Amino acid sequence: MKISIVIPTLNEEKYIEGILSSLADQFFTDFEVLIINSPKTTDDTVKIASKFRDKLDLHILTSPQGGVSFQRNYGAEKASHEHIIFFDADILVEPLFLAKIVLFLRNNPIDILTCWNIPITKSKKDKMMFWAFNQLYMENVKKVNPVAVGTFIYVNKESFEKAGKFSTEIVLAEDFELAYRMHKLGYKYALLKDPVVFFSLRRLDKLGRVQYIVTNIKAGFYYYFIGPIKDYDLFKYDMDGNVR
Repeated sequence: MKISIVIPTLNEEKYIEGILSSLADQFFTDFEVLIINSPKTTDDTVKIASKFRDKLDLHILTSPQGGVSFQRNYGAEKASHEHIIFFDADILVEPLFLAKIVLFLRNNPIDILTCWNIPITKSKKDKMMFWAFNQLYMENVKKVNPVAVGTFIYVNKESFEKAGKFSTEIVLAEDFELAYRMHKLGYKYALLKDPVVFFSLRRLDKLGRVQYIVTNIKAGFYYYFIGPIKDYDLFKYDMDGNVR
């Protein structure tokens, strides 16, 4: 099994080294990495990423336009392999992460796959908040209205393309919408507790915990009772790195 890893970036100089170092340390090594950089990037993301050319099968591409959904779709188009993983740029994974994913996929023909998300923090309150998100939300809806978090999403390329890829019209929760749409179309979904993705709390730190929670609750109600969120001004959700 060979894997294409797609990482959309926009001004990720503070984080890109972390995820690429994680990938360079993987026990499973049969993969390529495609960094799909936004044309709006103004920092040293590309310069820092380029240092890993001798450690990874690394391809750094400038996307024709910005936007996390467009960049992910563009990366999938350029991917060499049928098995595609989308990572955010501000995450870390354990050395056995890809090996565990490959082992699972060899035994389970899945079209879309995601996993639990663990915050990079010492705060017990933050850890408890995301434990609740993983256990009380993601686990409970996985059979009827499954979601996938953009920190890590695996897709089968053929299924992903037939399902219509990521919607570039959606500005928030495009990852949730993709999982739900693929599920409704009959594609197989899975949620794993092991391995996990460790992700940065930069957005919580920037927004503040209360505003982050309130914004996401409002967005959740809108998503479930009205539909996909296509107007950025509705919630003013600052995505920081992966711009909409």
